[in-house]
Amino acid sequence: MVGTVSAWRRVPVKVDIIDGTVLEGIFVIARDSRLSDFLNNQKKEFMALVDHQQHTHLLNKRHIIKVTETK
Repeated sequence: MVGTVSAWRRVPVKVDIIDGTVLEGIFVIARDSRLSDFLNNQKKEFMALVDHQQHTHLLNKRHIIKVTETK
């Protein structure tokens, strides 16, 4: 549809995991949400990251050490 605004936005990130793995990809979050709000949402224990090869990684938030927004 012409003139519609998506309710979602893509946020490029680098994610450091507790086992030393570093993933780079995209989180899809609500357009009116900050990345920190998305990460701190108490209702969500897992989050999906789509990497640059279009693979989806289901991440347990308790295993994430650090998330850095990239450009």
